[in-house]
Amino acid sequence: MPSSKNSPGLRKRQLYPDAEDEKSSKASAAPLTYHSLSTTGHYFMVFASVIVSTYLFLRYYPTHDSLPTSYALCSREGAKIYTVDSTVPNVQCIVVHNSNFVDVGPLEEVRRRWSATSRNSTALRALPIRYIEPGAIVVPGITDSHAHILEYGFTKLLPMEGTSTVQETVARVRDYIQTHPDILNDKSKLVEGWGWDQTKWLKSNWPTTDDLEADPVVAGRPIILQSKDGHALWVSRKIMTAMEPIPDEVEGGIIIRDPFGKPAGASPPFHFISGELT
Repeated sequence: MPSSKNSPGLRKRQLYPDAEDEKSSKASAAPLTYHSLSTTGHYFMVFASVIVSTYLFLRYYPTHDSLPTSYALCSREGAKIYTVDSTVPNVQCIVVHNSNFVDVGPLEEVRRRWSATSRNSTALRALPIRYIEPGAIVVPGITDSHAHILEYGFTKLLPMEGTSTVQETVARVRDYIQTHPDILNDKSKLVEGWGWDQTKWLKSNWPTTDDLEADPVVAGRPIILQSKDGHALWVSRKIMTAMEPIPDEVEGGIIIRDPFGKPAGASPPFHFISGELT
């Protein structure tokens, strides 16, 4: 074992326990300095990588903002885009400019018309062409916050609001049938309407199938009429027959029945109604 006489370092540590010899200090300092530099470099590389990745993502990743102001959306299969316009029901391309439809037709025709327009306007460039995927459909960019768009269409087709009796409401159905010869002359055509409200009638009873069958023009037709709140259906006897066998109960709703237990033709919350109601 070495003695304190031939070991100055040991003697120094014995006299000054808190002191470190010069070799020990240098040896321990070197790893700390290297670790600090390597940690700083690591964080720098991570930070730089994030900055570069973010830039490349924003620069090259397609976003909704990258959609051009003007473009043509076309089908590679010909006139396969439905326009909901009886004069031109199906087209190959629709042209959009500033979020509005400005032209429709075959690809070459819309290109030619666009070129003629762009020559007279410095703001218009060559028309970009985009194609829909096979089997896809084209719909306008509508944001629906719970507007019941289809049901709104039924209210415009056969408006039923504002009546004060069930008979007045049935008269609305009769007038609709009589003003549409294709339906008047074909009793198999479905009649649909929306908006009746029995709470506004002088007698706020539920309507019945018999109310519809009492009118000679309305009787014998397939008719489905939805209440204003959308939670009840009023149907004709022909619809009732098509629904047979009708279950005793329906999940989440009620089938209103007459005193003999037969379905009456109306149903609150997602059901249906008919006959005399209970």
